[in-house]
Parts: sequence; C-alpha cells; structure tokens
Amino acid sequence: DFVVPNHKEIRAKINKNREKKGLTIEDPLVYEHRDRQSYFITKCLATLKAEGAKWVIHLDSDEYILPNYYAKPPYKIHTKTLKNDNKRKTTRQAGPPTIYEMIQTKRHVDQHLGSACIALPRVRIGTRESDPLQVNEGFPTELQQGHVNASNLQTFRWRWRNHIKLLSGNGQSKAMMDVSRVAETSLRPGPLEHNPHRPVQECLVRNMYSNPRNSSFLVHHYASTWEQWTARKRDARQTTGSNGRTWEAYKKLEQLSKQTTDHIRPWLQEFVHMYGTNLTLELLKGVGELHFNESLAQI
Repeated sequence: DFVVPNHKEIRAKINKNREKKGLTIEDPLVYEHRDRQSYFITKCLATLKAEGAKWVIHLDSDEYILPNYYAKPPYKIHTKTLKNDNKRKTTRQAGPPTIYEMIQTKRHVDQHLGSACIALPRVRIGTRESDPLQVNEGFPTELQQGHVNASNLQTFRWRWRNHIKLLSGNGQSKAMMDVSRVAETSLRPGPLEHNPHRPVQECLVRNMYSNPRNSSFLVHHYASTWEQWTARKRDARQTTGSNGRTWEAYKKLEQLSKQTTDHIRPWLQEFVHMYGTNLTLELLKGVGELHFNESLAQI
C-alpha cells in the first residue's frame, strides 16, 4: 500500500520552482492530481527498480504503443504490405513481432543513443466514425462467431488520426525508461514534477517535443466514445484547463481526424494465433463496456 505524504510540502517546492520560471499557478484540483501522480510514479519506478525490472512505460488505458510507421531511417521498422478489400494498405512488421522483442534486439535502443529514457511520440486518434465494412476489415472471423464486436475495440473502430508531425492536438510524448539505469536519487519526490511525459530527470525536456520521425516507437492515443471519454468521475481536468472534458472539446477531436491508419490492426490476429481463440474470447469478454465502481468514486 502507498501512503501519500502531505502534498502541500511538495507543492510548495514545485510552486517555488514554477515561480522562478515565470509560470502561473493553476487550479488547486489540478495541482492535487499532479502531486499524487508525481508521488505514485516515483514509488512505482522505485519499486520496479528494486525488483530488478528494466524497461517500463507509463501509458493510459486508452494509449497503445506500436512500431512507428512514420519514422525515417535509421529508426524505421522494416515492414511488409498487406492489401485489404477496400484497397487501402495496412502494414505489418516483418521483423520482431512485439515491442518487447524489438527492445531485446537492442538495435532500436542503440539508435536512441543508448539513453535510459526513450521518447514515445503520440498521435491522437480522432472521433470520426468509419464505414462498418472498414471497421470490420481484418477482424478475426472466429471472434465474430464468439460474439465479439469489432466496433467495441478502440483499435478497430477508430481509424482517423491527426497529422503526426503536429504537436497541437497530439500532446507531449510519453516515455519509456530503463529503470535499472536510472539513479535512485531520481526516484524521490521533489521539485521535479514526475509525470508520464518526463517521469525522471534522465528524460530530457527537449525530447518531450522531439520530431516523431526520430523514434522507432509511436503511441496511438484514443478518445473513443463520449461516454468512455468522460467515464472518470473524479478527474481534475473534467471542467478546467486545456484538457477539460467538455462536449465542445470532444467535438474538436472529430476535426483532428485528417487521415486513416490501420497499422495497429494486425495485433489482434497475431494474439489469436499465439494464444488461441478461447483465451482471446475470455480476455475480450465485456470489451468496450463501462462498469462504474461506486467504491472507487472518491479515489
């Protein structure tokens, strides 16, 4: 169990640091969220480091990492092209089939100068709907027979993405770090706001805004349905700040939809191939459904 310390003491240090930089003081609820997040991230990383873990990623449940199809050499992953019925092209990597195996090859890590922290550019997947035939393209027939609907999976229903090279609408990069190479002094709550974009000081600020073509990895960030987007009952961003979860903000996500991408789709067929239809159906039971737990409402 984690016991969160008095966040006011930590906030005083962070506020002093922000004031030196000329930054404004935001909503107290947002600060409370950031304080708790900072503490939990450092405790999580310190625990994993003590357990002997190596590569760790902090992603939200609506974010998925995949080989960067927008990357340029030497970061680009070699792929082979598959054609589907609507003559659109989808790609599937011809090398290591998983992110984990990509890391194990070390080649993709070495391309990032052997850093203990690798930036993961994000691209926003908008809320523009696609034709049902396009949504179901490439969806395993054995799962359809098992009553799993492709439209309930974010990675199949939502295909329209923002321009990858734009920071506006996509947000700051997330980070993947090798905690075995992170100094223990970096895993203590302090003036640095530990967040998923810069969990530790080894993650350089400039990499949070790095060129998305200079990364072997990419993160798809989904908004999904309005009900899913606003499902969190205690969200400091719900009505405040630039991340406010308002209907107006949600409708703007539809305008971000510039191009389609199906690059992430092959994951499901590969999963079925590796683990079988029965286990896949069991794991996907209730996928896309919202279940609100009253006991967690105040967390």
